Amino acid sequence: MNRLQRTTVILLAAALSGCSHESWTKVEETTRASSLFNSVLFPVNLVAKAGQAISTPGMTSLSDSDGGKRIEYSQRITAAAKIDEGEFARAFITIRVRFMQGDYGDVSPEQLQANARLKPGDKGTVGRYHFGQNTIFVKNDGDTYRVRYEDEME
Repeated sequence: MNRLQRTTVILLAAALSGCSHESWTKVEETTRASSLFNSVLFPVNLVAKAGQAISTPGMTSLSDSDGGKRIEYSQRITAAAKIDEGEFARAFITIRVRFMQGDYGDVSPEQLQANARLKPGDKGTVGRYHFGQNTIFVKNDGDTYRVRYEDEME
């Protein structure tokens, strides 16, 4: 069997295996450097890249830090994310990007003024975003971003 056929078989087997996005990411990272020097690991790395591309990222694939700051999700958000990790992951990526770019969503006029006095990324900035039937709050506590539902206590 030539290389192209082997690679095709490996890709098809990988597509049918149903691995999570996180698993593909770990395999790809593990084989990245080795694949350049090892012809056996090269197809494994290619399959892992393909698996990453076709799988949906889950909550566990989201970084727990951003710009050196920890991101802490509330217990209710973490529990709800287990129901549909892909949907939550996509929503939180969008919310995180908006927050980092200074788009604080649907905050009160007073909070908007308070946020305007601060630079993006400064301690004290707050964002409020609608997510389905719920509203999500993001607060910058200096060294930590705290993410919770609006009706949850801090």
